[in-house]
Amino acid sequence: MHRPHPYAVALRLIAQGNNLSLGPPLDGPYPDRLTFEQDIDQMKQWIRRRLKWLDAEIERRTAAETPVQ
Repeated sequence: MHRPHPYAVALRLIAQGNNLSLGPPLDGPYPDRLTFEQDIDQMKQWIRRRLKWLDAEIERRTAAETPVQ
């Protein structure tokens, strides 16, 4: 039985962690089981959540870098 190289396993774990740090995953059915309208609605919801997360992340990082006067 073939075992994956430990370096490949480590890279996969890092990539999974990075992916989760980008924001919450989509909820709901798999994209291949959606109608076109449902797919568009799901993408719009994801974009709204992503923009909200980005705004909060930018605010958090900007606040951390701004010295208190």
